Amino acid sequence: KTTDPIIAFTVSQPGAGGTIFKNLDGSSPDVPKSWVTNKGFEVTLGGAIVAKKDVQWNMVVNTTFVKNRFNSPSIANLPFLANTGGLHGQGSSGAYAEVIANGQPLDVFYLPTFFGFDKGTGLGQYTLTPSYVGDPNPSLFLGISTDVTYKKWSLTINTHGSFGNKIFNNTSMSVTNINNIVGGRNIRAGLVGNGESTSNFITPSTRFLESGNYIKFGNATVNYRFGNLGKSIKAANVYVTGTNLFVITKYKGFDPEVNVDKQLNGVPSLGIDYIGYPSARTFVVGVNFSL
Repeated sequence: KTTDPIIAFTVSQPGAGGTIFKNLDGSSPDVPKSWVTNKGFEVTLGGAIVAKKDVQWNMVVNTTFVKNRFNSPSIANLPFLANTGGLHGQGSSGAYAEVIANGQPLDVFYLPTFFGFDKGTGLGQYTLTPSYVGDPNPSLFLGISTDVTYKKWSLTINTHGSFGNKIFNNTSMSVTNINNIVGGRNIRAGLVGNGESTSNFITPSTRFLESGNYIKFGNATVNYRFGNLGKSIKAANVYVTGTNLFVITKYKGFDPEVNVDKQLNGVPSLGIDYIGYPSARTFVVGVNFSL
């Protein structure tokens, strides 16, 4: 529980203008101070699955469950305290995707709901007002590590993932939308034949809000121990390591493990993807020995 969060407030007139950072206290002695809570629990299970002379297999599984909330009775009657998550691209001038609101997770997504395209005009249909539509904070983190040894061979694998969060695909909204085809630029293949008109005005909405669930095969190493070779080379071994080998996700962007800085007025954002560069897949071959 973190009390008295620091927030940027507008300087009162007739001051010079701008913002000033200060603690968000209660508005009166009768109103409690503001606070942020992170509640949850963590479970780790590990052990030797196989333990024999020539074969050993160990595994550790770690899971963390967490629920994030911002509580501020002093702003309970306000729509929200601050906005963040600035968006880029056509139709998004001055737009934002997230807010800090009482009783909601930090950086909760605040967007109109997308209902699809009008069959006659091909234009998007949305709710008139935005609402709280998604949490950018994962509710579950998962990590799995395992190692197997067979005589002189060994294999180590590490996998991780997170679940329960949303990602706003700002790249899809602004870089590969259907309007680009008019200018001869690329669009996403999934837009072909979806009923959308090329004159549809791109609007920030839940249309570009996607599940951020993923499991990533983070790295794996295969090692072979030669041991001593002759009189000069000792403890020789050869290994191959692969990093970011593959990911299982429904997210349509490059990489669900992304967070591009889209803060507004000093308020950090979370879970927005705007031309974020994907994680590289790498392979390393190495030889170790001593003399």
